[in-house]
Amino acid sequence: MDKTAIIHDLKARQLTQIQIAIKHSVSQGTVCRLAKKHNLQFGQGRRPSSYWSFKASPDLAYLIGIYITDGWLSCNHTTRKWNQVSIVTTTDAITIRTKEAILGIGLKPRVARRTPNGKGSKLQTIITIYHTVFATWLHDTCNRKAQIPSYLFDAPIAHKLEFLAGVIDGDGSVSKAGYIKVNGSYHWITQLPAFIGCAGIRTPKLNTVCILASGKPYYQLSINRSDYLALGGTTYHPQKKERITHGKETRTDRVRKKYFYPCPICSQMTMRNRDGQSCRACYLVSGRHLAHCRSIAKQGNLAANKARWGH
Repeated sequence: MDKTAIIHDLKARQLTQIQIAIKHSVSQGTVCRLAKKHNLQFGQGRRPSSYWSFKASPDLAYLIGIYITDGWLSCNHTTRKWNQVSIVTTTDAITIRTKEAILGIGLKPRVARRTPNGKGSKLQTIITIYHTVFATWLHDTCNRKAQIPSYLFDAPIAHKLEFLAGVIDGDGSVSKAGYIKVNGSYHWITQLPAFIGCAGIRTPKLNTVCILASGKPYYQLSINRSDYLALGGTTYHPQKKERITHGKETRTDRVRKKYFYPCPICSQMTMRNRDGQSCRACYLVSGRHLAHCRSIAKQGNLAANKARWGH
């Protein structure tokens, strides 16, 4: 029996006592006695629920970003300690990414579904972490959502982009001009321009939209989409990811996609039917009469409506 190796595994806290006993071909009682002798006990056959150590990673950065936008902490009124972290989402992709981030930092998530309260509301997914040490660390690091964790300002660019991805997944949107907008009333958003500047993106301007009934100012911040994409930034919300990558589809884009087709001569987009009519410039060059082409287009539209509606 190699006591030194057993004590080393007990200090590493990567295996349970049963797993250590099987690894070294000894009884579980032997492992328990050694753990008690060297003050390394952490429960019978399980990893201690109170064990968690800080280690910077992209998963932790994303989890902090999604927490300060769509999360909250709960306190045990008996012990007066923060013991629960909850995050609410309405998109399956964000739920999967949040669960992966929680598992990536060595914790276990619990998932529950909440029935919509009213008409038009979406099904909500609540992801909960029951962990006193992590909840207390998150409370102290973010200071009740009043600040961005200081270590993130000096973290690698991958960690900063994951934090921004969590923020955009929570309270972000994409405007028609291609700007990513982040809204919020908590004080941490006032530190976001400096954080974005540290990430290598042009420092945006923080605007106060209005004053809420509680007296808190409601802030709005715009992030340049091209700078964000140039650094490799992304998001895990399907629609937001599509808009950030390709731009938001406007009403004009939808009309063009529905009614406009490329000209067979010059390849420019023109409003015509599907029978291969040319654009106006090519009408004049090719000597085709514009009124005749319009009549063909009108007949094509009438035929399409009859085929669609059956009359």
